[in-house]
Amino acid sequence: MTSPYPRHSRHVTGEGSAPRLTEDTSRGRAFGAISAAEGVAVLVGIASAGVLGELVGIISALILQGLGYVVGGAAVLGCRRMLSATTPREPVGLPRA
Repeated sequence: MTSPYPRHSRHVTGEGSAPRLTEDTSRGRAFGAISAAEGVAVLVGIASAGVLGELVGIISALILQGLGYVVGGAAVLGCRRMLSATTPREPVGLPRA
């Protein structure tokens, strides 16, 4: 099953880190936690965009949004070594051949 939206297709097809880093029994909880965090982030973003748009103007709010992507990307790159060290060598939950 695929989605026409790239952001959602990783949830539908399971192409994230959650399927590789969790056991089969806790995979639903992992996806639930990821989706809940994503929902909270969307709500926080909507609220902060409304407040910042009124206080500092829309252009400044968009600049802050762009800086958020830069900071988030830097955080992912900084944690990349730690995340790759915890990734199992074999996929979890698949039978061995």
